[in-house]
Amino acid sequence: MQGKAVRGFTLVELMMVVTILGILIALALPGLAAYRTKAANTAALSDVKNLTLHELTWYDTYQQYIPFTLADINANRLVQKTFTQGNKSYTVTVALSANVDAIAKTGNNNGTAIVAARCITGDRLVAMEVERDNTVRYVISTVTPMDTTLVPASTTAVDLASWKAW
Repeated sequence: MQGKAVRGFTLVELMMVVTILGILIALALPGLAAYRTKAANTAALSDVKNLTLHELTWYDTYQQYIPFTLADINANRLVQKTFTQGNKSYTVTVALSANVDAIAKTGNNNGTAIVAARCITGDRLVAMEVERDNTVRYVISTVTPMDTTLVPASTTAVDLASWKAW
């Protein structure tokens, strides 16, 4: 009795499959990197909107916007800022997304504010003028840590007019 011949894949066939998979992966990686950058930019956008809502709440409660810098962000990614009004001292705490830096510049005795954020893996510095319409604006920036000099001082004029709308 003769056994049936078992036929498997040849070495050439296996090498062709590995080559095709390598080519497909090489084509997909640049696209995945673009999605990763977009996700980082969206994290910064989310934090700008969240911080803007907090600024508006603080203004409604305390009649002033609260400025903060990169130094006010602790190791746990929390913005912690203490301010005084009259004889009372208040501490404001807001959570940021991972790898996102954020600032708030105020002007006119804390009556105007610009909130800006940038994720370190993103390519956009995102900002909003708190007292204006809800238009989010951005400028291309890959500087790490966040280049705070790109964010203009907050005035009663439209300060982000030269930035692109999101």
